[in-house]
Amino acid sequence: MRLETDNQVRAAKCGGGSSYKDYSCGNNLQLRVTSTKKKTFRSRLKDSSGKVSIITLGLYPEITLSQARLRNQEAKDYFKQGFSIDRIKSAIEGNKSPATTKQNISNPNATKSGQTFQEFAEVWHANKTKNKEWSQEKVAKQNWSYLVNHAFPVLGRRPVEEITTTEVIEMLKRDDKWYNKHPTMKKVLRNTKQIFSLARSERYSIRNDNPAEISLDAEGLNTKHLEQPRGYFDYDRAPELYSKLANSNNIHHQCLLLILATAVRPENACEAEWSEFDLENERWVIPARKMKGRPDERQKYECWISPIVQDILNKRQELADGSKFIFASETKAGHVEHNSPARTLKRVIGKSHLDDWRGLDSDNTPVAHGIRHTFKTWASAHDYPDELSEAQSARSKRGVGARYNHDTSISDHRKEMMTKWDNFLRGVKSNG
Repeated sequence: MRLETDNQVRAAKCGGGSSYKDYSCGNNLQLRVTSTKKKTFRSRLKDSSGKVSIITLGLYPEITLSQARLRNQEAKDYFKQGFSIDRIKSAIEGNKSPATTKQNISNPNATKSGQTFQEFAEVWHANKTKNKEWSQEKVAKQNWSYLVNHAFPVLGRRPVEEITTTEVIEMLKRDDKWYNKHPTMKKVLRNTKQIFSLARSERYSIRNDNPAEISLDAEGLNTKHLEQPRGYFDYDRAPELYSKLANSNNIHHQCLLLILATAVRPENACEAEWSEFDLENERWVIPARKMKGRPDERQKYECWISPIVQDILNKRQELADGSKFIFASETKAGHVEHNSPARTLKRVIGKSHLDDWRGLDSDNTPVAHGIRHTFKTWASAHDYPDELSEAQSARSKRGVGARYNHDTSISDHRKEMMTKWDNFLRGVKSNG
């Protein structure tokens, strides 16, 4: 039965022995009547994915049917504009006029901080740094840069208590970044959620909601992203790069050569420490804390010390100054900077020749990180399984791939593969 008048609302009963009964009042407005004769107007709000949320509009007869209809329409309008359910509930609760609701939804009933999004983001960043939630300083800087480059241009000067879900979505989709830079923008969204979560906390009580809590499906943002390889060169040019680096005592050349010889990430090469190298057992062991990934999922990484790597270590020992780092430098971190290999590759190849070195299927000119892909294409061309090359470059997966990092018998296969790679770089003919 649909209720059209106040008299019908007044006469509505629960009945049937149930604890409550819902009546339709039209336009997704409901009246719920309980067995205790309590009557509540409710608004059913449905998003584009079909998910239904309920907002309580008020009790009858404290508000009339006409007032409930007005509140219901307000709730629907604000929901379409991107305001969260919590924000709408807070704005509508106890208000009888549209003007009061509009004022409340524009200025939520919470402590006004007077802070912009960027200013409160600084509070969030300082809080996480103080709590040591980031394992390394570089991770803290990286997370801040995500906001500087992508969130602040859109949200930075907006009052933190006034930002809507619509604005957050606009930030994600601007210049098609959500699709073109998906891995980065996922991290931007994660950080934005955390900032608003802190703003919502009892400690700050700046907002009543979190506008970054977005249904990706409902907003058409649940995209599948296939990460593209960095700019790389074809593997047949790898021996040429080796020849440009092999006889040099330059610290940056040797760091780049370590990446070429092992296919490790540039940051792991830059941060390499003497204590990580077990010369007796020919093993380079990088501790789990230095590896990429979630802290609870990281695993130590082991790599065979090839003749090229041994030669690098010998040269660095001759120049060692007592530092724990193999590529020690007068930087804040104590080792060569993480972007050193990228700069070195450009210098060694020559900026004017970078395009000539571009891989056949590469969209970009070569970068140091792309050497890992160069190695992978060589391994694939020589019939080594993907799991083996991924284990060598620390891209191991759960299950089968993970075994290649830790199973002793598989390590023999890795050593065989890396022996052939080492020989290939040096121009030494491999047996078999």
